[in-house]
Amino acid sequence: MISVVVNSRNEGEKLDKCLQSISGWGDEIVVLDMESTDNTRQIAKKYNAKVYSHKALDYIEPVREFAVSKTSGDWVLVLDPDEKIGDELKNKLKEIMSENSIDAVNIPRLNFIFNGKIKHTNFWPDRQIRFFKKGRVRFSSVIHSYPKVLGKVLDLEAKEELSIQHYPYRNVEEYLQRIKRYSDIESKNRYNLGERFSIFNLFYLPLYDFIRRYIKHMGFLDGWRGLVLSILQAYYYILVEIKIFKLQI
Repeated sequence: MISVVVNSRNEGEKLDKCLQSISGWGDEIVVLDMESTDNTRQIAKKYNAKVYSHKALDYIEPVREFAVSKTSGDWVLVLDPDEKIGDELKNKLKEIMSENSIDAVNIPRLNFIFNGKIKHTNFWPDRQIRFFKKGRVRFSSVIHSYPKVLGKVLDLEAKEELSIQHYPYRNVEEYLQRIKRYSDIESKNRYNLGERFSIFNLFYLPLYDFIRRYIKHMGFLDGWRGLVLSILQAYYYILVEIKIFKLQI
């Protein structure tokens, strides 16, 4: 039995497309609603999902484990509202499940940012542990952290047809909003771990990340989107360092 888990807050439109992509494939759909004020719950009910509530949080990692605990399947697929999967990936995951020789699947994720496909800029293959035997994966509450897998992991080939399709940012404004929110979280986490403002990091980390994305990972092949993403990610590191400085004064 397969359970599909989606955590959502005020993303009813995206959630509808997400659940449509897995409708009729999974045996159970679990939606964890985090105090949505839109039609999230109605959309979930349209697909006969089991809906649970949780208080709203700034990021998703702390509630992954809670959401998975509400499932009853032997295997679990975790998706975000802005993600979808296609038929080839669905067939592949069922094939893996039937073979029963691995415990978790590291699935490539194809990002569509600013209404375009990103195949470089360190955004591909962007593998994610999202399909696993229940009880064999432990999610950390740390933002953007990699889960702990108890058992054998299969890395799926980096093929578009075997990827999760991710639609996170339609425009630069949405990306900037996410950067502001995530930099708040990361700066507080790093400060609480004992890190302090560094003039070296303020200049080195943004420059290093830009070169890494745009040159090493060939962001220039993603056209103007690769350039803008490389600049925005560099800006993110500047924001984090400045916010650490503000926390210590």
